[in-house]
Amino acid sequence: MKKMVQINYLSDMDRIFDNNHGRNPKYFAPIDMKMEIGDIVLVERYDGAMTLGQVKNIHENAAEPVIRSTVFNVLDVITDSCSTFQQKYNDVARERIKKEIDERVRKLGKLKVYEAYAQHDDELKELLDEFKEIGGFSE
Repeated sequence: MKKMVQINYLSDMDRIFDNNHGRNPKYFAPIDMKMEIGDIVLVERYDGAMTLGQVKNIHENAAEPVIRSTVFNVLDVITDSCSTFQQKYNDVARERIKKEIDERVRKLGKLKVYEAYAQHDDELKELLDEFKEIGGFSE
């Protein structure tokens, strides 16, 4: 047995979609998932999409309907949506910063190679010095 959860979508677009397409989705959660009326939950939608909703009602020990085309799962209870969104932001920011660090390390690595060769080649040293003077490797 599971519990059936009625929700109010946080996005009007989800509600409009259901109304325009005559859909009445049913959301089910494991019987042991802790939630209360008013909690924010992450639910699955059509074609693998997900959305957020606020719990409006909970029916314990509900049997799932036989028609499965509009039956979806409650994936998680969002206890702190601010920290969830902050975590997603941090993931994206961390990846962007890592790319920037990798690019800078790559450029510095090239500079170190050039400087090593320039120690043994006076003409290369002059070219490298001129390159640095006009802003090479400063990006």
